[in-house]
Amino acid sequence: MNGESIIPRSPRELSDWFYDALIRTSPGEFDYSVGTTGLIITQTKRPRIGITISNTGANNAAISFLAGVAIATGILLLPAGTLTLNWYFDGDLLIRPMYAISTGAGTTLHVVESILDG
Repeated sequence: MNGESIIPRSPRELSDWFYDALIRTSPGEFDYSVGTTGLIITQTKRPRIGITISNTGANNAAISFLAGVAIATGILLLPAGTLTLNWYFDGDLLIRPMYAISTGAGTTLHVVESILDG
């Protein structure tokens, strides 16, 4: 922090500016078969800086930060729909576990997480 003004566009740019060191990131990519009971859809215990969830199934799904997720109370994700959260706009939401539920059995959600490694 040498007094220069910066608006970081990525966590790597922020760490390089603030700590004078780059922090390595890595992806995690998972598929989940979601049914009519809530299911956790995040894997990592390390700091997450971005997540994209895509409904590649045929049924509606809902996403929530609460284990008791329900279709009527979660973030609705229609078939072929995508939800993206990132560190810049969504802050601490990314460190919380995420859960999903579907209106029918066998709905597939594809999840890509971006994780801080070091």
